[in-house]
Amino acid sequence: MFAGVAPFSIMIAKYSKPRIIYAVDKNKKAVELAKQNIKRNNVLDKVEIIYADAKRLDKILTNKADRIIMNLPFSAHKFFTNALKIAKDSCKIHYYDVLKEEKIQDRINELKKMADKEKFILTNIEIRKIKTYAPREFYIGIDITAQKNMPT
Repeated sequence: MFAGVAPFSIMIAKYSKPRIIYAVDKNKKAVELAKQNIKRNNVLDKVEIIYADAKRLDKILTNKADRIIMNLPFSAHKFFTNALKIAKDSCKIHYYDVLKEEKIQDRINELKKMADKEKFILTNIEIRKIKTYAPREFYIGIDITAQKNMPT
């Protein structure tokens, strides 16, 4: 989600062994540049660029994702439910945000509530402060395992 010019997609395609990477962005110019970057980096066979709004991915993708990157600081939380709709029953989500230190736990609680509504539980939550954005405000990465809550 929010692939931009596809830097994450290209690195993953080059240095991992993915079957397919769906790189999605709704910015037409970014998608055009992503296509050029993918061609230049010889990963056409591994990366599929999709020009679309991330809010509509569940209507577009036919496959569920086992890993989702949500690199849209300040707004990724608005798309968390959409990410869960395209997630496999067990999915790793790499979520990025910019938050004041005292608001990080609040955001995690908010994500857990969203997950619960979609019948997922969030486990293995690892928070990384990547860099300072402003005083006491951080660019953070949260690695999350989203597990479908199966009825017993």
